[in-house]
Amino acid sequence: MIKLIIINDSGFDLFATLSNLLFFSVFALTMLYFFYSFEQLNTFKPLLRTGRWLIMLAYGCSFGNAVSGRVSLFLGRLHFLLGTWLGLI
Repeated sequence: MIKLIIINDSGFDLFATLSNLLFFSVFALTMLYFFYSFEQLNTFKPLLRTGRWLIMLAYGCSFGNAVSGRVSLFLGRLHFLLGTWLGLI
């Protein structure tokens, strides 16, 4: 995780604090989903559903990043083959 460090005169970093709170809340909801996914307690259902959506969002972002990287590599090789090597473009 890339951390942007901005320290004010008071020594309090608002961005790092908000980033840490967001990370901890996503982590807590994800762990809550894994711990209570078998019981399905009615009091935790909205939190469990939120944890499941956050897991799906993280996996989707990871998969999209991998596909984007592969397409970028393919286009670079295609440009090399058609442009530099064969001289067609």
